[in-house]
Amino acid sequence: MMFKNVAKVGDKIRAYDFAQFGINSCYIEGTVLDKGNVDNKYYACYKIQLTKKIVKGKNVTKNTEDKIWYVPFETTDDAFDKKVYPKGITRVMKIDEPEEGKTYALTGTKDDKCIANGNTWSESEVKKDSFDTIDHLEKRMLLNEQMEDN
Repeated sequence: MMFKNVAKVGDKIRAYDFAQFGINSCYIEGTVLDKGNVDNKYYACYKIQLTKKIVKGKNVTKNTEDKIWYVPFETTDDAFDKKVYPKGITRVMKIDEPEEGKTYALTGTKDDKCIANGNTWSESEVKKDSFDTIDHLEKRMLLNEQMEDN
């Protein structure tokens, strides 16, 4: 199954249709709700909650009634399509984009998970617990500076 391990439940994916790119691109995007043999489908797939649908380069999400879609792990066209897709594009891809309202580490030390070190947006997300640690470290550094000044 060519695309079985692209994403896990909770991830966002993009699935292209008929290898259409550029101004004629056709694809859907959504959050993975389940994966495998779901809802009595005869094929293994991702069950997604639709967040975006593009047809011939136009966003038709608002006009789309069905909000649950099924993306097969593999189709008979995948082997051929793989040869014609632009570099870095596959029929099913995990979407890695920053999300509004979340905080990300853009830079850091060589061991930190951050964008500058080549980590993904999801890997570089700064969790609330991290803020507590950062606040604690900043307070400690400030206290050390004050002690040095005295």
